[in-house]
Amino acid sequence: MPVPTEEDVRSWTPAERAVVARHLDQLVERPSGRSGVIRRRRLSIGASALGALVMLPWIGYLATSLPLAESGGAWRVAWVGFDVMLAIVLMTTAWLGFRRRQVAILGLLVASTMLVTDAWFDVALSYGTREQWGAVLSAALLEVPFAVLLASSAVSILQRTSSTVARLRGHEGAPPSLWHQQFLVAPPPSTG
Repeated sequence: MPVPTEEDVRSWTPAERAVVARHLDQLVERPSGRSGVIRRRRLSIGASALGALVMLPWIGYLATSLPLAESGGAWRVAWVGFDVMLAIVLMTTAWLGFRRRQVAILGLLVASTMLVTDAWFDVALSYGTREQWGAVLSAALLEVPFAVLLASSAVSILQRTSSTVARLRGHEGAPPSLWHQQFLVAPPPSTG
């Protein structure tokens, strides 16, 4: 059977093109259950959910232990509010990852940024106090590695998505790095 030309495809109805697109999508290679992509997804989901759950008692501790006297209670509100938002982002990210939603990329990046921000402020604000080394250890052993896991998971999803789109567009071999890829929603550059 001859391969349809671009002119042939242009003559098809949108419904006919959609049928062919669905057939092609079913033929695109997907990661198997034992692949690194699947393991990373599961690790990111589990870490996000666990991180959110672990934060709940921590938030309770902060809400009762931080002093109210400084800045009219703003210190307690700021730290507890930040940690509540981080727990919400982590839980939402875990849910989105579990549901295999592309928007999980945003949650991964926001959570990663919030973790690095939290580590920075913990270390910077504890400098010269007895809590300094605890903050440094927490940042080095928990928050920054967790942030790296989440950010690298977002990059992995982007790479996998762009690789799939490249194959659907008929490109063979490895897709270009993310730094050189154009928006997937933009029409491909004209070749004329």
